[in-house]
Amino acid sequence: MGLMSVEVYSLDSGAMLINKSLKVAVLAGGVGSERQVSLTSGKNVAQAINDAGLNVVTSDISPDDMSILCDKSIDVFFLALHGRFGEDGQLQRILED
Repeated sequence: MGLMSVEVYSLDSGAMLINKSLKVAVLAGGVGSERQVSLTSGKNVAQAINDAGLNVVTSDISPDDMSILCDKSIDVFFLALHGRFGEDGQLQRILED
């Protein structure tokens, strides 16, 4: 799965232009003791992305269910996982492969 870069343009006024047609998947949940923290973080990240005017979906991802990664309509994945499977780099490796 290839990674896509997202261009953000900063204007002299400090405002930013972002491609509003992007579909962002916030990946949260995961496994381990920090699962609930991750779900809360994912909810907050998704709300901020939505408030910015982007199309956003949230996925409760785990090693047993990574079906969201096959969704060809997703342009950007935002990893909001804490602890095992998130902060340890496992999911990042999967995305890079």
